[in-house]
Amino acid sequence: MSSDTKARVTVLETIPRVPAEGEKLSMCDKLDTLFAETAMVRNELTEQRDVVLICVEELAAALDAQSSAIRERQSQLETEIALLRRAIRELPREGEVATKVKVPEPKPFNGAKSAKDLENFH
Repeated sequence: MSSDTKARVTVLETIPRVPAEGEKLSMCDKLDTLFAETAMVRNELTEQRDVVLICVEELAAALDAQSSAIRERQSQLETEIALLRRAIRELPREGEVATKVKVPEPKPFNGAKSAKDLENFH
């Protein structure tokens, strides 16, 4: 039997008999009934609070995970933005002439020019 069912049975057991027509319940009987009903409502609220707290904890964990993923992605994007900014700064502006890259001239060959030496070179 669940705790909810047990609480309801307890309430039903503590409710005094239904008064006959014209008969009045004493103040103590009314207070006992009210106390039993209040206890049942309190138990239901406690169970509902526990369910809500579990849901809130699950949501908080999910939000923490999403927050971590967002921070990681933001860091990656900031790195990409920095690289793009650097690349854009290095592009020539409109009207500017791109600087020529100096390539060194190859040194002349001063050795023997025999076919045998060239075969050994490979």
